Amino acid sequence: MLKTISKMRSTFLLAVLAIASGYTESSACQAAQEDEHNCGSYCFTVVKPILRHIDKLHNQVSSFEERRNTQDLTAKYSDVMTKLTALEAGLADHEQRLLATEQKLTDQNKNFVNIGSVRYFIEEKLKMNWFAARYRCQELGAHLLSIQNEAEYKAIIAKLNREREYWIDINDLAQEGLFLSDTTGRPAAYLNWDPIEWNGHFQPDNRDNVEHCVHLFHRNLSLQMNDADCRFELNFICEI
Repeated sequence: MLKTISKMRSTFLLAVLAIASGYTESSACQAAQEDEHNCGSYCFTVVKPILRHIDKLHNQVSSFEERRNTQDLTAKYSDVMTKLTALEAGLADHEQRLLATEQKLTDQNKNFVNIGSVRYFIEEKLKMNWFAARYRCQELGAHLLSIQNEAEYKAIIAKLNREREYWIDINDLAQEGLFLSDTTGRPAAYLNWDPIEWNGHFQPDNRDNVEHCVHLFHRNLSLQMNDADCRFELNFICEI
């Protein structure tokens, strides 16, 4: 009897090792059957249910691992889709803003006029100080008028209301008496000061030491340059 139990133990261990090595029930049983003559039919009858149970556990473990892998993949997929949806929403919002900006620029460009080979925006309604006018031109993708020569000067004033005054880009904010173009940072390419004496002074006169920005000043139905307080609110001209 002890000998039979010992053989049963050997056969059982053989079966367990077979299952642990990845064998199925049938392959484990086949391995056991090869030694059946050492154990007898009783031994095999006792071991077979155990082999089936072990094989069932093996299948359950495999099924669990498959489900866990599937759940991990599902979670990763869900995370990727969430990020993709957020990205698409961000792109859609960016596209809408871009379209709105393009439409705004299109509407604004309608207000620009061609004078010679240059496009100008002549603000006849709103009045701003020099700094605000400069910023407004930048919003339009332009800069304050930078007159390059007498031909351009005559071409632009021919289109202006002679009873208004307009900021241009010239100033001496950096150094008194050194009039620079805000567009280039260099000395103004063209200057045409009002030649008429004003209260005992000729232009530019930096009256009260506060006049550092240049505008086109109406005088006798003409428009010539004059220095003024940058805080004054005047019309202005932008140039592309």
